[in-house]
Amino acid sequence: MQQSPQQTFYFDQSGLLRRHDYSVEIMGGTTSANYATDHKAFDGLIFPTKRRVYAAGADNRPILDRIAIAIDLWDVQAA
Repeated sequence: MQQSPQQTFYFDQSGLLRRHDYSVEIMGGTTSANYATDHKAFDGLIFPTKRRVYAAGADNRPILDRIAIAIDLWDVQAA
């Protein structure tokens, strides 16, 4: 499995992940901006319940009309 050689994580003042940038090597090095929003607590752990992955342009801004991946969580339970 190929991994992104360089990744950038953005956290807010409370330490919550807000954005994760990386290159998708298996897709020719496409730059992606992965946004983590709507954080909620489940059994004392905080998870972002919405993730949106966008292609990023040369200026590192997401191309908002091109959602590559959308993930919504409604419930998180410990196994």
